[in-house]
Amino acid sequence: MPRVFSNLARFAPRGHGYPPGKRKEDVVPETLSDTEIARALGGLTGWRGDAGHLSRTVRVPEQAHGALIGRVQRDAAELSDHAQFERRRGELTFTVTTGFPGRVTEPDLWLASRIEAVLAELT
Repeated sequence: MPRVFSNLARFAPRGHGYPPGKRKEDVVPETLSDTEIARALGGLTGWRGDAGHLSRTVRVPEQAHGALIGRVQRDAAELSDHAQFERRRGELTFTVTTGFPGRVTEPDLWLASRIEAVLAELT
Protein backbone atom coordinates (compact mmCIF):
# COMPACT_ATOMS: atom_id res chain seq x y z
CA MET A 1 0.00 0.00 0.00
CA PRO A 2 1.55 3.36 -0.97
CA ARG A 3 2.36 5.86 1.73
CA VAL A 4 0.80 9.31 1.53
CA PHE A 5 2.86 12.39 2.42
CA SER A 6 0.22 15.10 2.13
CA ASN A 7 0.92 16.40 5.64
CA LEU A 8 4.66 16.08 6.22
CA ALA A 9 4.51 17.70 9.63
CA ARG A 10 2.99 14.53 11.02
CA PHE A 11 6.09 12.61 9.94
CA ALA A 12 8.39 14.83 11.96
CA PRO A 13 7.30 14.64 15.59
CA ARG A 14 10.14 15.15 18.04
CA GLY A 15 11.19 11.93 19.72
CA HIS A 16 8.86 9.73 17.66
CA GLY A 17 8.69 8.11 14.28
CA TYR A 18 10.45 4.84 15.00
CA PRO A 19 8.65 1.63 15.93
CA PRO A 20 7.91 1.21 19.65
CA GLY A 21 10.81 -0.45 21.45
CA LYS A 22 13.23 0.28 18.61
CA ARG A 23 16.08 2.74 18.74
CA LYS A 24 16.58 4.90 15.67
CA GLU A 25 20.06 3.36 15.30
CA ASP A 26 18.47 -0.10 14.90
CA VAL A 27 16.02 0.83 12.15
CA VAL A 28 16.95 0.79 8.46
CA PRO A 29 14.45 3.12 6.79
CA GLU A 30 12.67 2.05 3.62
CA THR A 31 13.71 3.59 0.34
CA LEU A 32 10.97 5.74 -1.15
CA SER A 33 9.84 5.34 -4.74
CA ASP A 34 10.08 8.16 -7.27
CA THR A 35 6.30 8.58 -7.02
CA GLU A 36 6.42 8.86 -3.22
CA ILE A 37 9.27 11.39 -3.43
CA ALA A 38 7.41 13.49 -5.99
CA ARG A 39 4.22 13.39 -3.90
CA ALA A 40 6.10 14.44 -0.76
CA LEU A 41 7.96 17.24 -2.52
CA GLY A 42 4.61 18.65 -3.63
CA GLY A 43 4.01 19.51 0.02
CA LEU A 44 7.38 21.18 0.58
CA THR A 45 7.97 24.69 -0.74
CA GLY A 46 11.02 25.03 -2.98
CA TRP A 47 12.40 21.52 -2.49
CA ARG A 48 13.60 19.38 -5.38
CA GLY A 49 15.00 15.92 -5.42
CA ASP A 50 15.31 12.49 -6.87
CA ALA A 51 16.07 9.01 -5.59
CA GLY A 52 19.49 10.17 -4.32
CA HIS A 53 18.82 13.33 -2.30
CA LEU A 54 16.57 16.28 -1.52
CA SER A 55 17.70 19.90 -1.75
CA ARG A 56 16.54 23.45 -1.36
CA THR A 57 18.21 26.83 -1.78
CA VAL A 58 16.96 29.72 0.33
CA ARG A 59 17.82 33.39 0.36
CA VAL A 60 18.82 34.32 3.90
CA PRO A 61 21.20 36.96 5.23
CA GLU A 62 24.69 35.60 5.79
CA GLN A 63 24.55 36.51 9.49
CA ALA A 64 21.64 34.04 9.87
CA HIS A 65 23.52 31.11 8.30
CA GLY A 66 25.16 29.98 11.56
CA ALA A 67 21.95 29.84 13.59
CA LEU A 68 20.09 28.10 10.79
CA ILE A 69 22.81 25.51 10.22
CA GLY A 70 23.08 24.82 13.95
CA ARG A 71 19.37 24.13 14.30
CA VAL A 72 19.30 21.90 11.24
CA GLN A 73 22.34 19.92 12.43
CA ARG A 74 20.66 19.23 15.79
CA ASP A 75 17.47 18.06 14.07
CA ALA A 76 19.45 15.91 11.63
CA ALA A 77 21.35 14.24 14.48
CA GLU A 78 18.06 13.51 16.27
CA LEU A 79 16.79 11.74 13.15
CA SER A 80 20.12 9.99 12.39
CA ASP A 81 19.99 11.87 9.11
CA HIS A 82 22.48 14.11 7.31
CA ALA A 83 22.27 17.62 5.92
CA GLN A 84 24.99 19.27 3.92
CA PHE A 85 25.21 23.02 3.49
CA GLU A 86 26.56 25.16 0.70
CA ARG A 87 26.93 28.82 1.55
CA ARG A 88 26.88 31.54 -1.08
CA ARG A 89 26.47 35.23 -0.63
CA GLY A 90 22.92 35.67 0.62
CA GLU A 91 21.99 32.04 -0.09
CA LEU A 92 22.15 28.74 1.69
CA THR A 93 21.57 25.38 0.00
CA PHE A 94 20.50 22.38 2.06
CA THR A 95 21.10 18.89 0.73
CA VAL A 96 19.45 16.13 2.75
CA THR A 97 20.57 12.52 2.57
CA THR A 98 20.07 9.57 4.86
CA GLY A 99 23.21 7.62 5.67
CA PHE A 100 22.42 5.34 2.74
CA PRO A 101 23.95 6.64 -0.52
CA GLY A 102 21.58 6.86 -3.46
CA ARG A 103 18.43 6.54 -1.35
CA VAL A 104 15.76 8.90 -0.11
CA THR A 105 13.86 7.67 2.94
CA GLU A 106 11.16 8.94 5.29
CA PRO A 107 13.68 10.51 7.70
CA ASP A 108 14.89 12.66 4.79
CA LEU A 109 11.35 13.97 4.41
CA TRP A 110 11.07 14.52 8.15
CA LEU A 111 14.27 16.55 8.10
CA ALA A 112 13.14 18.58 5.09
CA SER A 113 9.89 19.30 6.95
CA ARG A 114 11.84 20.36 10.04
CA ILE A 115 14.04 22.62 7.93
CA GLU A 116 10.86 24.28 6.69
CA ALA A 117 9.76 24.87 10.28
CA VAL A 118 13.17 26.31 11.24
CA LEU A 119 13.10 28.62 8.21
CA ALA A 120 9.66 29.84 9.24
CA GLU A 121 10.93 30.59 12.75
CA LEU A 122 14.22 32.23 11.84
CA THR A 123 13.32 34.18 8.71
